[in-house]
Amino acid sequence: MTTADERLTIHAYLMGVALMVAARSTCPRKRVGAVLARGGRILSTGYNGAPAGAATCAEAGCLPGEGGRCVRAIHAEVNALTRAREGGDTLYVTHYPCVACLQAAYSHAADLRVVYLYSRHDLETAVFAAAAPLGQLSRLPEGDVADLVAGLRDLLTPDLLSLPGVPS
Repeated sequence: MTTADERLTIHAYLMGVALMVAARSTCPRKRVGAVLARGGRILSTGYNGAPAGAATCAEAGCLPGEGGRCVRAIHAEVNALTRAREGGDTLYVTHYPCVACLQAAYSHAADLRVVYLYSRHDLETAVFAAAAPLGQLSRLPEGDVADLVAGLRDLLTPDLLSLPGVPS
């Protein structure tokens, strides 16, 4: 992206939204965001955090479960999937999804496509083997990653960076 009339690819745009949604996470251990889209249009978003009305990880600390993973927070994918009822949807998630989130995703819509940004090499082989027959799982293509990063850089203008309250 070099000129104002060039647009982000739809995949880079939706992953960029997922990155911003992750900023709402209430779990200090890992901030994850997810966007559920159909035909390039956002249906819902989700971030990892405690159920509504419950104490958050930020308030009460993480609650470690099996494997040391926090069980207080509902995963971003599950929060976004509340509207995945029809076919042809794509779930954009900032981090490689766990087995439970993929199972939840594919129980909502068997033809759901899942696109992630950050790899988790410790999970990928086992998760992919368990989930591959159920749906599509892929990393955001390199061209879209480059487009996303260029788009984010373009937004960080000197005017924005000089606003009051922006750390230097």
